[in-house]
Amino acid sequence: MYEVYSTRKSSNNSLMASLRTTLNPKVTNELKLQHFWEYNKMFANPQLPEANIPRATVANVASVNPTDSTKSLFTSIQLGGQRYGGDYFNNNLIQLVDNVYVNTNKFNFTFGAGVTFSNQNSIYGSETNGRFWYTGLAAFENLAPYRFTRDVYLSNTPNVKFNVLIPTVYAQAQTTLAPGLNVTGGIRVDYTDYLTKPNFNQTVFNTLGLRTDNRLATLQVQPRVQATWDVRQDGKHIIRVGGGILGSALNPYSMINNMLFDGSHIASIDVTGNLVPTPNFPAYRANPASAPGLDLVNNPTCLNYTPSI
Repeated sequence: MYEVYSTRKSSNNSLMASLRTTLNPKVTNELKLQHFWEYNKMFANPQLPEANIPRATVANVASVNPTDSTKSLFTSIQLGGQRYGGDYFNNNLIQLVDNVYVNTNKFNFTFGAGVTFSNQNSIYGSETNGRFWYTGLAAFENLAPYRFTRDVYLSNTPNVKFNVLIPTVYAQAQTTLAPGLNVTGGIRVDYTDYLTKPNFNQTVFNTLGLRTDNRLATLQVQPRVQATWDVRQDGKHIIRVGGGILGSALNPYSMINNMLFDGSHIASIDVTGNLVPTPNFPAYRANPASAPGLDLVNNPTCLNYTPSI
């Protein structure tokens, strides 16, 4: 059962260059350019082949109750492959930001704009190695699973690749309204545009009237204000009140799932009864490609699979 534990390799590197220029005593400009690289790969346990193998989930495994030997406790165990083995992310992000700081006798202003471009490359590994389901250890020992499930890639290119463009503008003003009372207000506007879209699935459109090739884009307007009162102007008794609308970028999984589950990349197999293959874990270890998968998708007698959408 140690085999269900995985190994992860993660690397992150950031490189930034900044140019700060004083245009005059009241105006300063700061230009920043940054590149960020993220690499994250999940490996199956070292005891397993790199390509991973199916798992076995055995339910209703009995053991003696340690506090009452006349009763039994039941649990489920899992062995074989690793569920997330094969997950992969390789992302590159480039960001250009320019800030202008303007200081007057009464106000301090910040005006800024930027653009972020992200190239993302990922592989979905969850449930793609397959799983045999058993009820009881006897069924496991007799190679008699009642169910087999697996998400199977329909092509030899499992990678999901897409690009994201995020332009941003913002402005902020800070002033002192009275001795010890400072007020800061600002607004930020972000537009996120996923430049890549999923494939169009004609079957889904004909059946449900839904399009699978929708692109994602969001516009976020985020105002904020804050007041700080130093009651005695001694830095000991400070009251701060503020509020605003704060947003965050879309989680990339929103597009990864849209592109992956458009019905053209993955088929979900879920078979029971006579359609369940007889497991052969030694053979899977010797050759992971021998695990049930596309053979079930291409089997005309196997109708219990559906394109994943």
